[in-house]
Amino acid sequence: MDGTYGPEEFRAKQFDVFVSYKRDDGERRDVLIAALEASGLAVWWDTELRSGPWRRQLADMINDVKAVVALWSRAAEAAPGEVEDEMAQARGLDKLVALKTDDASAPKRFREQNFMPFTFWADAKAREPQLAAIVDEVWRRVARPRLKVVDASAAAVIPVAFGDIPGAPDKLIGRDAEMAMLQRAWDSATPKKINAVVLHALGGAGKSALLRTFANKLLSAGGGGAARVYGWSAYSQGSGEQKRADAEGFISQSLGEFGYRGALPKDPVERARALADLVQRERVLLLLDGLEPLQEAPNVNKGRFKDRGLAELVKRLAAQNPGLMVLTTRQEIPELEGFQSLVVNHGLEELSPPAGAELLVELGVSGPQRELEAAVEAVEGHALSVTLLGTYLAEVCDGDIRHRDQFDFTDVMLSPEEQSELLTDKTIIPAKRAAKVMRGYLEQFDKLAGDGASAGLGGPERALLHLLGLFDRPAEGAAVDRLLEAHILGLTDELFYDVLARPSPANGVSKPRVRLLKPEERAARLREAKSRLRKLRLLAGAD
Repeated sequence: MDGTYGPEEFRAKQFDVFVSYKRDDGERRDVLIAALEASGLAVWWDTELRSGPWRRQLADMINDVKAVVALWSRAAEAAPGEVEDEMAQARGLDKLVALKTDDASAPKRFREQNFMPFTFWADAKAREPQLAAIVDEVWRRVARPRLKVVDASAAAVIPVAFGDIPGAPDKLIGRDAEMAMLQRAWDSATPKKINAVVLHALGGAGKSALLRTFANKLLSAGGGGAARVYGWSAYSQGSGEQKRADAEGFISQSLGEFGYRGALPKDPVERARALADLVQRERVLLLLDGLEPLQEAPNVNKGRFKDRGLAELVKRLAAQNPGLMVLTTRQEIPELEGFQSLVVNHGLEELSPPAGAELLVELGVSGPQRELEAAVEAVEGHALSVTLLGTYLAEVCDGDIRHRDQFDFTDVMLSPEEQSELLTDKTIIPAKRAAKVMRGYLEQFDKLAGDGASAGLGGPERALLHLLGLFDRPAEGAAVDRLLEAHILGLTDELFYDVLARPSPANGVSKPRVRLLKPEERAARLREAKSRLRKLRLLAGAD
């Protein structure tokens, strides 16, 4: 769970501005903060960190404040790390004010971002006009109207928990209509009250990203009248044949989170009714993500929930709900078919060519608009495929769309026979597509590993992906570290050895010649492989 935050932390009543900077830029930071505070703004920076995980505190504070001012310098360019990550989070929330303190080049993914000049920071007289412009811009951000708060009597303390729902992207593209629809549903009131929204689409369409982006936007406005934001994901349940997918653990734990006292009812349906009763007492944004493992296949019992408790919970909240329940799945939810105007059933369409082209540009790809749109059409606007193509081009091909033929997505698109299976089970299609995408990446890593000019590239990434493939659900870091401690022959070779010569009749080498990496070399290789996989969106961000 993500914990509970007080008003001074969550509703941005204590701090207006977050300042992001590198340690080497401490003098620049001090000049900036002095000017912001002199204008009456409440400023937060990392000297205010409390005990506990610092990354989470930084991320939470960025969510809470009204503006984020980032100092971009040569020091930040040399080791972008947290500064670039904080800039990305702030931009996703439309809070970023980026400053350039010298001639450092902006990161690729921020080339469309306007960086205000702060180059005269060391000159007390020359910096005055620059500081005045910066302070005016920050005040404009802080004072501008936010989302309408529907319930003025919102709780002073807002409990927030997203469970295992993935985080929001830096920028959500092509989903403006859906964001507006969710906002209308949240703002709705009797007699046109909407109690639930069902978002259904194939895997990789961006359902989870849409959930978190909407929630973050609502929270950045102070909660929009929500008494609680609560999320749960069933996505990793039932991923193995020996696992039984159910929501009993979620419902039982949620009862405690919502204040249930006493012995839990033994019957799962009664537990669900008790939870529904508690949720209905306050205005809750309830996010239930990735519910398809808990549903039958569409040709079995019409795809109804296998879990009786979950079915009861969603029906009761769809019937009566002072807040809003948003559910995502790869197929429709037949239990909610009879609720008419109380429930919005929305199919998430694939990205249009212009929206997909915008996403490619956001990921760092450049080229003529017609070629960008052609690349999107080649993968039928599938958001995940567009993202994978864009990150590959940005990282390996310097962002040039003309090199998209290096990554052959032909096999990613499904044959007519495979597509016919959509009539009986919609979950088959995204599973096969994801498998083909991963095979395509592994082929690219094989090519890079076999290229003598790309020493140390391709092989480590491939080895790390193979290692992660041993898990059938999101892997815990400690478990991965344990496997990385010892060399696993044939699996993690290139995380332990440098291949000096590969077998080839041309060079007379019958067996590969290798050199054992020193501990520090191995650590660097692993670190670089993780970094590349994160940039390619194949590995989750550092936790």
